[in-house]
Amino acid sequence: MPKVLTILEIDEDTKQRIESFVMHGTRIDPYGNFTHGGEGLVREVKSIHVTEEKPAGVTDECYPFPWKGQSGLSVDPFITIEDREANLFALQNCEPAVKTRHVYGMMIEAEGQHWILTNREGGSSEDWKTCDNAATEAVRIHGVTPLSLGSLACELKEYGAATEGEFVFTVEEKPMLASVPWCSELADEQSPCREEDLALLEKARDFVRDLAKEAAPAP
Repeated sequence: MPKVLTILEIDEDTKQRIESFVMHGTRIDPYGNFTHGGEGLVREVKSIHVTEEKPAGVTDECYPFPWKGQSGLSVDPFITIEDREANLFALQNCEPAVKTRHVYGMMIEAEGQHWILTNREGGSSEDWKTCDNAATEAVRIHGVTPLSLGSLACELKEYGAATEGEFVFTVEEKPMLASVPWCSELADEQSPCREEDLALLEKARDFVRDLAKEAAPAP
């Protein structure tokens, strides 16, 4: 992870919070890369600068974050990003090089692969179960991103064969799991909804099998 560089009196816990805010926020992608000002050039984060004043090397618009009094901060800090070429950019003007999607649904193992199934972009955590067709989309997950963040260790094997929850994955040719804000076992043996969940799970697996058949080349 990039280091937080500052001459301000900030303890390690606050540095970690700032690092998480930057690297797991909306301005840097799950690979630690970003673009700036619509230029299209992909840059990698080297370090995060936290200062009381706008750094001299920052030429674009930059304004402080209103955090004074929080986590022991005595000022509203400026946060700027340094790339591998030692260029500085205001965090507010950075955009993730790889976009992500945030959905509610389930992650299952089917056909020897991991899939996220959903019928809902955002919304409440239960909305995805309300339709007769529990899933209208299935996205194959090819692995996890280097900066994965979740309520559990971001290893696909940690999630078992069936998990419901909130998932964030990258939008690219081979989507990768980026974050799991929360999840729980689907069809848990102690769940009062176990039978319904098992039926939902079988329906989801059928959905994936049908997709696999459609994608198979003609004989």
